Amino acid sequence: MALPPLATLDDLTARLPQPPANEARANTALADASAAVRAYTGQEITERTSTARLKVVAPGVLRLPQAPVTDVDDVTGRDGVTLTWELVVQTIEVWAPNGTYLDVTYTHGYTEVPDDIVAVVCNIAGRAIFTGPETAGLTQESITNYSASYGPVTAAGPVGLFDAEKMVLDRYRLPVGPVWVAS
Repeated sequence: MALPPLATLDDLTARLPQPPANEARANTALADASAAVRAYTGQEITERTSTARLKVVAPGVLRLPQAPVTDVDDVTGRDGVTLTWELVVQTIEVWAPNGTYLDVTYTHGYTEVPDDIVAVVCNIAGRAIFTGPETAGLTQESITNYSASYGPVTAAGPVGLFDAEKMVLDRYRLPVGPVWVAS
């Protein structure tokens, strides 16, 4: 299931000096920027319900991979038996032995995308709209005896993230922890 963009065309237009000339390109830029933000954070961000198969790696503890967790619907073992559990911040305490795989159905994400994420998505989309891949990250160019200078997102293209944008998004990333998904 495709996730919706993290910002709207109206959000983007409000931040640009002039409306985008090509609405389809603007919507594609918003989708691309949203994908870049989701890839960087490892989070889906928009609210939805998911089922994850997770391995118990510490005595009775499962770390859920998407945040924030707003509800846990069900925790079941391989045999389909519902287990007793308790939600504690971003983890579930469950009575199950280490190495056990459990299926967890839970609701996560934000009903309304946080303003700082909307701003980052719009910044990235704005760069993508007004910058072609061949000039992404170009910060200076001269003609006589030719000279060019490239900025920090050159290698990533027009939907690359600046360090300041990463700093904003870092608070939405989960800390590294015991998350295993069964193959």
